[in-house]
Amino acid sequence: KKEGKKMEEALKTAAGYVGEADLILVVSGSGLSVECGVPCGKDTCTGTMYEELCMYRASDFTPALASSNPQLFYGYWGRFHNMAVEASPHKGLTVLTKWQERVNSKEILSTIEGRLPSFYLYSQAIDGVVTNLFRDSSEVHGNILHWQCVNPSKCPGGPTVWRLPPGFKFPINQASLTYKGDPTACEGSSKTLVFETYQSEVKYGRSGDSSSVEVEKGVFDSKGFPQCPHCGDKAIPNIIDIGVESCIDSSFRAMGYMTWRMALETLPKPSPKLVIIEIGCGTAVPTAREEAESLIDELQTFDVPISFIRINNNDSEVVPPANVKNSVGICLPASEALEKIDNLL
Repeated sequence: KKEGKKMEEALKTAAGYVGEADLILVVSGSGLSVECGVPCGKDTCTGTMYEELCMYRASDFTPALASSNPQLFYGYWGRFHNMAVEASPHKGLTVLTKWQERVNSKEILSTIEGRLPSFYLYSQAIDGVVTNLFRDSSEVHGNILHWQCVNPSKCPGGPTVWRLPPGFKFPINQASLTYKGDPTACEGSSKTLVFETYQSEVKYGRSGDSSSVEVEKGVFDSKGFPQCPHCGDKAIPNIIDIGVESCIDSSFRAMGYMTWRMALETLPKPSPKLVIIEIGCGTAVPTAREEAESLIDELQTFDVPISFIRINNNDSEVVPPANVKNSVGICLPASEALEKIDNLL
């Protein structure tokens, strides 16, 4: 009963913060995606034949493997790609989109270029399931649905990023978890591709927009393996886990977020109320968690009123950062916590 009462009070506190929010920043780890059916990186190899090959994490499947053992390389990343394509957004994400609409109607943030959104999502997940629902978002570790040339510095197409055909899924051998190629894939491969235009001139909002471009080649070679549509070399997912040296510079992904973050430093007085909601951010890969705590530290000097909500089902005791007075921790699955908070608004 005592634990139930404590949880009830925590949820009411969180609802109070959200209800008074003028600005909302959602800082997301892999927890939001796990509930959509996409495992976090450290769990993609657990209990599979990959462990028999002494391969335990995403970073073991490097670009070099695309040449030495393409069946294994594309088996792993193709399987991950399939899970992202098949994922179904949960009800908690519907709640976040509702909160987004509510605060965005206030139009509080602005720069000399124009209005900025009052809701922003900063994510370290690499599946694209959550960020695809929010235009005003940044994927700091990349997106498994985005592909690039394995040698972008030597490619005539330069550092471009594209998507595979809509709905495409790799036919994975479920026994060996390998991809042996699918010659039929190249037959229906359109040469009109959707490219993600991540460019340095992007100022705010989502880090990139899409454009359709005619290319020389398709995105699959004659054996059905992903290839660069510009030069025909191997194609790899555009994510940091695959190897920083080969991954197209990820700094562009955070540009929209950094513009949004800097706008918080010039808020009118009295400052609007900012709520930071950290969801599913663990300590194994603490990028998102550290960003939230760093932002709190920085904004304290600008007297921005901050409330902080930490939602994490994997911590037996969810402890918010000590540097913010108005804070609450909720040890529940993300979707359940968000729905319960919304019901109390």
